Amino acid sequence: MRCLVMGRTFQRARRPEQKAQQRERIVVAARSFLEQAEHSSELSLADVANLAGMARSNVYRYFDSREDILLAILGAEIALWIQDVIERLATAEGDLDSRLLHLAVTIDEATAPRPLLCHLVSVLPGLLDTTRGNDPADPFISDMQRLRERLTQAMTQAVPELTEAEHFDLMRHVTSFIIGAWPLSASARTSGTTLGYREKPGFQKELRRAVLVVARGILG
Repeated sequence: MRCLVMGRTFQRARRPEQKAQQRERIVVAARSFLEQAEHSSELSLADVANLAGMARSNVYRYFDSREDILLAILGAEIALWIQDVIERLATAEGDLDSRLLHLAVTIDEATAPRPLLCHLVSVLPGLLDTTRGNDPADPFISDMQRLRERLTQAMTQAVPELTEAEHFDLMRHVTSFIIGAWPLSASARTSGTTLGYREKPGFQKELRRAVLVVARGILG
């Protein structure tokens, strides 16, 4: 079945690879909107449908809600972030203090230049409450668990003085820091900036300090 939407031909996806392509088309459209927006709350399914060149009803074939779309974007952002962190951690060397500093610098330099990631992490509790809670069988939750395992394994190789469980605890505190600190940092921006805006160094400096304080606190 073909239907013409906003001057484009929409082909209903039937095979898994076609469905994946349509989901990616929607995610790309939503991401392009967010890069020009000041907050994810501005995103509507109508905006996504318009940018993706399909009817709003067709968006619902692939995502249940706008929150599901935001989680898909966040999942992709986290995967890229983790890959960046893992590659940076591979060069960690020296004594414990040097490796802890390398870990902190790695996390802040991989995080601060990604304002969309930081923003979506800061609104994550609301997204999960709206969509699915904390069900471990949920695809987003299970994907995050697999990514977390990759991350904590790399962190443990760089700083083996902390166990994988302790590194997970460290990242839990980092996530909590971003949830609390990012909205305050973003509120200090000048009017009219967007989620594509690169944050000033203050957030990065505080994030690095938070990683060091928590890591040293865990070590005792």
